Amino acid sequence: MHCYPIEVTMPLSFQLPSFILVPFLQLVKSFRQY
Repeated sequence: MHCYPIEVTMPLSFQLPSFILVPFLQLVKSFRQY
């Protein structure tokens, strides 16, 4: 295990959910158009 500072690990933990949530939100928008 590497010891990373919080400043490094926090952005990585936030980038992954946003990378998954953005396409999901676009799908929801496309479904709401119908």
